[in-house]
Amino acid sequence: MTTKNSLALAVSELIKRMSPEERMELTRHISWEELEEWKATAETLSDRELMENLKKGLKDEEKGNVTEVRF
Repeated sequence: MTTKNSLALAVSELIKRMSPEERMELTRHISWEELEEWKATAETLSDRELMENLKKGLKDEEKGNVTEVRF
């Protein structure tokens, strides 16, 4: 994961945890375009991690290494 992607993921998580007042203060310093770019990057990273985990699970299942699956 690149530094930019790591930063985007961290910023996205922080934004999710902010109160409405904190979000308003943030918008005074950062443009909405930057926020949306960070969110999109974080979503892409989450999707990529999910796909990697699914592929790993399928490989493990093929090898007979899976005994239980939870969602």
